[in-house]
Amino acid sequence: MRTRRLAFLAGLLVSVPLTAQYSWQQLDGPQLSSFPFASPGSLTSVAAYDATRSRLAVVDHGERLFELDGTRWFDRGAAGSPVFLVHDPVGQRLVRGFHGFGGMRLESWNGVAWSALPGVLAGLTSWGTPVFDPVRNRLVFPAKTSGWAIHEWNGTTWQQAVALPNTFGFHWALGYDPVQARTVLRLPIAPGTGWDEAWSWNGTTLRRRSARWAGRS
Repeated sequence: MRTRRLAFLAGLLVSVPLTAQYSWQQLDGPQLSSFPFASPGSLTSVAAYDATRSRLAVVDHGERLFELDGTRWFDRGAAGSPVFLVHDPVGQRLVRGFHGFGGMRLESWNGVAWSALPGVLAGLTSWGTPVFDPVRNRLVFPAKTSGWAIHEWNGTTWQQAVALPNTFGFHWALGYDPVQARTVLRLPIAPGTGWDEAWSWNGTTLRRRSARWAGRS
């Protein structure tokens, strides 16, 4: 069975596919001195594991990209202020998203340089964090224009795939289920109550998977 490692950096949680056992290792004391950031608190919430190159990638508040190979941090230079960073397993690259210049635009990182990607998603007012669907080769992105919907990027263009039920707030959680080949969403349903629901999306059908529960305090 494939196991995973979770990297937790100053409130930043990143899922990393590895073959090691489940365990926590506290990185404190002298080990924190190896961080290239001004302090652990200077981390931004934009990070992703690059499974192609076996690196943890983090963009800090200084707008620089740092990579961890498991032993050392490497400063990869200016990275701007992306609103998300995600690994594309099909294209074998990291993808960052910028909101501005008329909408959401994407760029890819191959370990050496950033390159602009085609397509702009315009008219956004709010958004969640995307995931990649490697079976359909789509970036699955919950975002709000006139209403909340799943938008998908196919490598060239954006399109609205399906409208989402009446959701509120920014407490999104998404993940890709490789066994069932679907995206699983945690949707905040009732404002001010903390009620959530679990839904799934396989590219064809959006389906409710759970009753409401008190997901947040």
